[in-house]
Amino acid sequence: MEKLKPIIYTALFGPENCPLDEIGDLTVPPYNDNSQAEFIAFTNRRDLKSDFWSIKYVELSRIPRLEARYYKLNPHKVLPEHKFNIWIDHQVFFTVCPLIIINKYLTEPQALIAIHHHGDLNSLAVEGVFQCWKYNNDLPEIILPQLLRYGNEGFPMINYHHFETGILIRENCASTTDFNEAWWNEVENHSLRDQLSCPYVVWKYRNIKNLPILTIPESFTAHQNILTIPKSKVFFTRPKPAQQQDLSSRTI
Repeated sequence: MEKLKPIIYTALFGPENCPLDEIGDLTVPPYNDNSQAEFIAFTNRRDLKSDFWSIKYVELSRIPRLEARYYKLNPHKVLPEHKFNIWIDHQVFFTVCPLIIINKYLTEPQALIAIHHHGDLNSLAVEGVFQCWKYNNDLPEIILPQLLRYGNEGFPMINYHHFETGILIRENCASTTDFNEAWWNEVENHSLRDQLSCPYVVWKYRNIKNLPILTIPESFTAHQNILTIPKSKVFFTRPKPAQQQDLSSRTI
């Protein structure tokens, strides 16, 4: 029988020789009560401690950035038995009970997945260009063929929902497992940037496979947004440490 208590989870991975304050920490709880949900954090760092989170120590089998994506996109594989899960980046906080979050974003709108709209972008093409040349989050020779493939399959590159993927609210069921695995396949085999493949996978599963996916028309990020969407009253963030990753390899 599935557990009714939702699971809130996150992941922090980094090289053993990297100072912990450059990776992040879990010293400030994301909410003021951990009795209404299970809070699980995955890490390879034995020096990462928390009185709030249940820490699960695991060995790295990929570069840290890709390892975190594996846990983020595969809750059906890495979490214990459950009905609902909420992924949050470690710098995300929320202001209401997790059960209220589930009801607000999944139960009431009858959705299986809920993801926030991006505060600055409506275009995957712009995201791709920014990641290639401005922010250097992945290699152009990986990103550009990926964008061309999406366009050739009919994905609207200029004006489609774009997403902030620091929060993922999902019901654990066969349909979302299929979605998770399709998204992970994109990240594992193409760009490490999950925000690059997210709109394509959402479009494919929402428009072609009729999966009920809610776009939350709010921003939870700490910076001022370009788009005129309201700030979330449920979620907020604090800035995360800058991370420089070697993109030349995907294994450790």
